[in-house]
Amino acid sequence: MDWVGDVGRGEWLRERLDVRWRNMHSAVPRGFEAYARVFHPVTIDRPTGTGTWSGPNRGFASGIDYRSVPWARVAEVGGATMHPLAQFGRLNRGVPNEYNELVDADGWRYSESAVGTLDVAVLAAVALHLAAHTGTPDAGIAAVWEGWGGLGSGTGVSLIMVRDEEAADRASDRAADRETEAGEARLRQAALAAMVEPDDSRGPGLLPADVSSGARLRLPGRDYVLFVAGIRRFVDPAWLTDAPWTDSTWPQSPNLIWPDDHAWVLVSEIDFDSTVIAGTQALVDALVADPTIEVLELREGADLTSEGDTVNLPPN
Repeated sequence: MDWVGDVGRGEWLRERLDVRWRNMHSAVPRGFEAYARVFHPVTIDRPTGTGTWSGPNRGFASGIDYRSVPWARVAEVGGATMHPLAQFGRLNRGVPNEYNELVDADGWRYSESAVGTLDVAVLAAVALHLAAHTGTPDAGIAAVWEGWGGLGSGTGVSLIMVRDEEAADRASDRAADRETEAGEARLRQAALAAMVEPDDSRGPGLLPADVSSGARLRLPGRDYVLFVAGIRRFVDPAWLTDAPWTDSTWPQSPNLIWPDDHAWVLVSEIDFDSTVIAGTQALVDALVADPTIEVLELREGADLTSEGDTVNLPPN
């Protein structure tokens, strides 16, 4: 996953993006046959033993149980309708507890899904399909937004990097657990088990000094750092041990990924709580049919803003 100084490799995206923020094409390229929306999983939790966040025993849990659930479950709990343009805030409308938290009848508390990054386990499942729908599965680009805290500067990051072969092996072993809820939670930290001090060539942030000051792919509203990365690399969660843009705090997925043949592009826009994939109809059909991930087909020009959900209207 070496840095790419030739930002011309991403210039093909520019003419396919809208300059103004009107719909998803401010971030997602136009001109593809079909589009799919991958919904970032929602984390739910509840205290071990008491099984609820409500009542006088709230602070006396012996531990916390975690699970990852789809947006469809949030819609069910909130009495809303799941659909391609659904907005999380309009699905998450159940009656809150005394702490203003959404807790279902079984005591599970619902958090918002991650913004700007795709869960490691979900990316692994998606990558299998993407690799099957390109002629260059081992050659491509991963682009990371330059503004993430600590990427190019020391602000908001501890200078500790993951470099451990045993951690990579453990991450590979956990890939087999991807379809279980407990396995998904473990995957997020699988490659972060061991840490070593960085070398002196590093800049003030995660990236080496020459990369921090190097060329950027400048697209409307966003500047990106480019790295060599074929999509097949992301099938194995051990990519976390090699990715120079992420640290031990939280696994950050690339914000853009595309193969050298431009057959598709994956977009995890920094302000989106879902990832959009543009490609062929066959690719979108395969993603939607995969029961291990939550994916719905989008139409070109889809509005993914809070106003785009015209099915689940806010209360008067």
